[in-house]
Amino acid sequence: MKKTSATIIALAVLAMPLSGVSLARDKGDPGNKPFPQKNKSFRGDKKPRRGEMDDRRKVMMTKELIEREYPDKVEELKKLREENPEKFREEVKNLLKKIKEKKGKERKAFMVLLKQYRENPSDNLKKRIIDNLSAQFDERLTMMRKMVDKRMELAEKMKERLEKRVENKNRIVEERFKELIKDPNLRW
Repeated sequence: MKKTSATIIALAVLAMPLSGVSLARDKGDPGNKPFPQKNKSFRGDKKPRRGEMDDRRKVMMTKELIEREYPDKVEELKKLREENPEKFREEVKNLLKKIKEKKGKERKAFMVLLKQYRENPSDNLKKRIIDNLSAQFDERLTMMRKMVDKRMELAEKMKERLEKRVENKNRIVEERFKELIKDPNLRW
């Protein structure tokens, strides 16, 4: 239940513009380090504590939850986010509320089945419980597969970038050398 309510908070982040931080070094000061300090994120705040999620992860989980539960609404929400961010937030909030209610009803029904089975074990109840558990497990597997696929895609992109940098190593080093030796008065 906490994760679902945490995702509601993340929805506000979806409509807010991200404050960008330039990762390019200031050409006037080669010693300037644009990268975050230890235990800091690029936004300048502290890293989330164990068990907490950062905003990007909350947004990602919210997006995946809505895509899974309401795939027909995804395109509509994308348009709404661009056209009317306030209405978008309301719509996402409502969808998350519906998802939370639906999951709560499913959980209650499952708990009733378990209670009935504990009080009066039967093959029929056992089969229903096992079928329910199997469906839950399949849902988790699907989520895990999607996560692995996304990470594999990211790894492929990173590998391509690395290969391009290896190919262009001499050029990159030469450009950096030129930046470092340039007269500071002639820099942009």
